[in-house]
Amino acid sequence: MRRLIASTTMLALAAAGGIASAPVAGAAASGSTGKVPTSFAFKASGYGTSVKGGQVTAGSEGTAFQAFGCSNLAGIDKDNFVTEAELPGAGVAQGVDTHLWTDKSKKGVVSTYATSTVAHVNIAQSGLGSLDLSAVKSVARTWHSASGFHSRTTTTIGGIAFTPPTGDPQSIPIPSPGQSVSVPGLATISLGVGSTQENADSAKAITDGVRIDVIPTATTVRVAHARAILESGIVSGLMHGHASGARADALTDYVHVGQTPLSLMPCRGTDGKERSKSIASVNLGNNAVISGLTTGELGKQSGDRAHGYEFSKIASVTLGSKDLVLTGIIGRANVQLDGGKVVSTTKGSTPGTVEFQGQVQQFPAGGAPLEIPGVAKLEPNLVKRTSNGISVTALRVTLLDGSGLVLNLGEAALGIKPAKG
Repeated sequence: MRRLIASTTMLALAAAGGIASAPVAGAAASGSTGKVPTSFAFKASGYGTSVKGGQVTAGSEGTAFQAFGCSNLAGIDKDNFVTEAELPGAGVAQGVDTHLWTDKSKKGVVSTYATSTVAHVNIAQSGLGSLDLSAVKSVARTWHSASGFHSRTTTTIGGIAFTPPTGDPQSIPIPSPGQSVSVPGLATISLGVGSTQENADSAKAITDGVRIDVIPTATTVRVAHARAILESGIVSGLMHGHASGARADALTDYVHVGQTPLSLMPCRGTDGKERSKSIASVNLGNNAVISGLTTGELGKQSGDRAHGYEFSKIASVTLGSKDLVLTGIIGRANVQLDGGKVVSTTKGSTPGTVEFQGQVQQFPAGGAPLEIPGVAKLEPNLVKRTSNGISVTALRVTLLDGSGLVLNLGEAALGIKPAKG
């Protein structure tokens, strides 16, 4: 809903150019010094601004981006700061800061924090005036105490002002969470609503501070994003992995496809239970259809051992009015950790069967690409191993018809790091 609303909800006054912060209990300074191993997994990320839409160039996302993932150490402290950042098609942001940390208090409370602070955002459009937001701050916190897991988000704004092409600045009421306020012809400002999740094993807190839809340039500016996650059950390994059935890059006349469907491995694994998700089909347009996509994972740890796998399956892919048909594609990554060391990484993948105009095509020996002149290059079983895991792409298809379509099919990746104790 777009409306003007006079509200002091979520309002923090900016004092002399500073930022009025929401109280944050149990911050890093009040906890233990140094890094301390715990039986919990910490994850956090944040950024100051991102811009999408309009004529936005690459690199316009994640100003002052910072992140860490799957660590069991309390005492992590990461920060990223940008003095000034251009917002393409919109304006400029100043004083952009992201701060992430983990903490274990003297009373045994374990916490993950993510904060994003932007001192000033200016949206200026020629002939329409300018919009100024001050002291935007988002805080996401997850923690575990004697009473279990907890999560919380807060967003504060110092003020919003509109300066018309002629005349004095005008104060704009700050909207309530989830509501919007409009400056006709220039922008719509929406205060974000944080989301929290809590259960017996984990807590998650995510919040976007402010969304600004800039009308003349059709761009969207997001300000102050923060995300914090805390999980229990870390015994021997910290898992990080994902699987996706299909991902399409470098497209021209085709619909863009991200990692679909995307499965993500929790830091602690899945307690030995396989999880999966499926979608029936993805239509890329221009007679390109992917059918029967399934992804999933399993992870388990006990004692000083941990093991798991990520997998992705595709029933069929048809390209070019069914001239090129691919079936039975499977990507799989298996990892085993024993005694604090990764002792096995296997792939278990297959590029499936390739048919062109009804004729089965054979891949060359030694894993070399199969090329159908003027149609496609097909690269099977692309594998990358690291010190703690493996990533695979069962089949990469590059069309040679000038469309620029590159399909990555059957992606799976998994790594297991030993939990520090």
